[in-house]
Amino acid sequence: MKALLFDLIRPLYDWWKRRTDAKAKERLDVIAESRRRAHASRDSRQADLLDADRRLFGQLVENSELAEVVSFLDEHNFGDAYLRQHFLWLDNFIREWDQPTREFHGTELQEHLEEFLAHLKALLLGLTRDTFVVGQSMSHSRVPAEWMTTQRDRFWSVVKELNQSAEDSVNAYNSLIRRGKSMLAV
Repeated sequence: MKALLFDLIRPLYDWWKRRTDAKAKERLDVIAESRRRAHASRDSRQADLLDADRRLFGQLVENSELAEVVSFLDEHNFGDAYLRQHFLWLDNFIREWDQPTREFHGTELQEHLEEFLAHLKALLLGLTRDTFVVGQSMSHSRVPAEWMTTQRDRFWSVVKELNQSAEDSVNAYNSLIRRGKSMLAV
């Protein structure tokens, strides 16, 4: 009797098994296709973000005024007078680049940019606090020369601090540029 019942049920069971296996395969195919599309979309988005970072990095690298100011910072001794226009321009640069619209999508590159801007801000703060306009033309500033005789320790401390801030800014800029070239393959 069991054999007869099994012979009657067997075709029904085989049909159900084939149908269930086909639906399972269809579900797996849908899942695989969905994953493939998501991966392709993610790849496309990453490529778009990388292109946006390349464009932003290009704007930074091609900024000749910034290169000129960084070169000046690399060579100048703040015991001497300096041309104020460099730092007026630098203040505008910081305001322009310290904005959400000027952020890199890559976190490492953004951290390098933030470090560079932080060093520039520290330098500008020191210059604002410890340097004064020289002469009537208002074109140059310096650490007051009279501090050399009346407040010698303060003079050298300020000069050392400003020179160190300038060096830190140059190093942060160079690090940003090198890392950007490496990461963005430009």
